[in-house]
Amino acid sequence: MNEQRNRRRLSQRQRRQNMSNSARDHLLAARRNQETPETIEQRNVRHQRYLQRYNSIEGTSTSNFAKYNTTASRLTHIRQIARSRSSEMEVPLPRTLSTIQEP
Repeated sequence: MNEQRNRRRLSQRQRRQNMSNSARDHLLAARRNQETPETIEQRNVRHQRYLQRYNSIEGTSTSNFAKYNTTASRLTHIRQIARSRSSEMEVPLPRTLSTIQEP
């Protein structure tokens, strides 16, 4: 019986180690909130730390990260960048059906 409990505890520890950082943060935050609900000031401090972590990632500023947080809007942002770069390089437009059919 005791061995089973130890094995289960070990598997939980392994699961926590295999978790991504964000998932582990969520788990720990949920546990913290159950013990003592955090005040607004504490939440703001924690959020600032979170933003600093994302600012340290190369090429992302806070505003960019907030603006392009959803995958769809991030994709449109990437497309905008690609469009502006392609206009700089002046790539010839792909031939469409209408241009092929013209004599």
